[in-house]
Amino acid sequence: MIHIAQLKPKTAQGQGGLYLALSAMSFLVMSVFVKFLDHIPVQELVVFRSLVSIVICIFFIRRKKRSPWGVRKKMLVLRGVLGSMAMFLLFVSLHLIPLATTTVLVQTAPIFTLLIGIPLLHEKPIPIQWVFFSGAIVGVVLVKGFDQTAPWTHYLPAFGSAMIAGVAHNLVRELRKTEHAQVIIFYLALTSLSIFFPWAAYTWVWPTQTEWLFVLSLGLFMQLGQYLMTRAYATAPMAAILHFSYVGVVAATIIGYVFFAETLPWLEMVGIFMIISCMYLANRVAKLQPTFEEPKVG
Repeated sequence: MIHIAQLKPKTAQGQGGLYLALSAMSFLVMSVFVKFLDHIPVQELVVFRSLVSIVICIFFIRRKKRSPWGVRKKMLVLRGVLGSMAMFLLFVSLHLIPLATTTVLVQTAPIFTLLIGIPLLHEKPIPIQWVFFSGAIVGVVLVKGFDQTAPWTHYLPAFGSAMIAGVAHNLVRELRKTEHAQVIIFYLALTSLSIFFPWAAYTWVWPTQTEWLFVLSLGLFMQLGQYLMTRAYATAPMAAILHFSYVGVVAATIIGYVFFAETLPWLEMVGIFMIISCMYLANRVAKLQPTFEEPKVG
């Protein structure tokens, strides 16, 4: 069996890119399991994912002999609430629209991270970034505007997930100054469980034996994706490696066609290409701004 360490490139950017590409594929596998479990209520899937995450986080936190409760508890809870909402909306989106479309729309989260960072962290994007942001918005219009198979309301959860994730990412940037990554993820899982378990209890649907494997895998791959993403952004700046995450969009298009018979109109494919290209360029030019501090995602 090949260990990740054997695949590590020699440069920090290469290592970070490898971690981020593997993270994108982990999140994609998680998304596939969510789509396969489309008859199980979304709030129940969030509960299952949270339970798996709590077990894993406690194991690693105890192994490092740390307290799971952190230092800035109020901010940890706030990040947990926002992360829970973003995860719930992501799962809803996966049940409503094609896999590739959901994957690319949630990739717009860095736009909201930067925009929200203006009033919160007093960071201003350089002028050329606004051009690329506008191009990404045009791509979003193309993705939905020419698809008559689903109403606009089906696309709102993906947008909502990206927007809320933008706020959560800024909070994580602050929390990483005092909190361990596993503590941040632990609070996310604990908050998600507290919010969604009472709701899930009223709509509970027991998985079959095969579906239990899918449910467990869902939680494991999402946890793996978060861990790899954390390692990626701790290894190299986000602007230098973000484009590696777009491997998930290409894979999502193929998997959606093969497993779910999802086909995308050519104009929607053009829109997806525009979003990916503009997001890549916007994050690359961010490196030109000396005062720009890359977010560390936990």
